[in-house]
Amino acid sequence: MFALLAVGFCNSIMFPSIFTLGIQDLGPLTSKGSSLMIAAIVGGAILPLGTGKLADHIGLQAAFLLPAICYVYIAGFGLASRRRRLPSGVLIPVEPV
Repeated sequence: MFALLAVGFCNSIMFPSIFTLGIQDLGPLTSKGSSLMIAAIVGGAILPLGTGKLADHIGLQAAFLLPAICYVYIAGFGLASRRRRLPSGVLIPVEPV
């Protein structure tokens, strides 16, 4: 039960990173890209409802496959953006250690 609660905490930490990676290098399309990212937050409200419906029909353990699929997608997005090359001459802000 504590692990399920901790997932929500970790989600709140992930969103700023996902958002900044998602709108990086969009140029003039940044406002459209950021509005789509904000609209995607609705998925965070719909996903628990879908998981609950699945739990009612197929069982609780099997219903957790739906969020697992979403986390695999998020991990793939993170890996893909990690492999993306930055344009030359771009400075990456780094906080002092």
